[in-house]
Amino acid sequence: MSLLIPEKLLDMLGVRYEEGWVGAFSRKQFPSAIPNGTPIVKVKDEDGDAHRVGARGVVLGSIQALPTMPIFYFVEWENAPRVALGVVDWKIAPISH
Repeated sequence: MSLLIPEKLLDMLGVRYEEGWVGAFSRKQFPSAIPNGTPIVKVKDEDGDAHRVGARGVVLGSIQALPTMPIFYFVEWENAPRVALGVVDWKIAPISH
């Protein structure tokens, strides 16, 4: 599924490029989302996903563009340092210690 979000909305959501990073992302934290900085694991995947079930990463930020949309997370995956990639909420879970 491809999400096409207008540039003004991306700006409002704080999606930007940061020096030293590949990919635009937001460091905002949606109120009901997994907190920024939390280690996560991929629990579901689909054909075409860059990361498979079991992949680990850390939440960089989270947004919800519209109330009817899922929470969208920006994640730095362990095998892709300094690369911000997006993933929808139902594909990840926090790692419990």
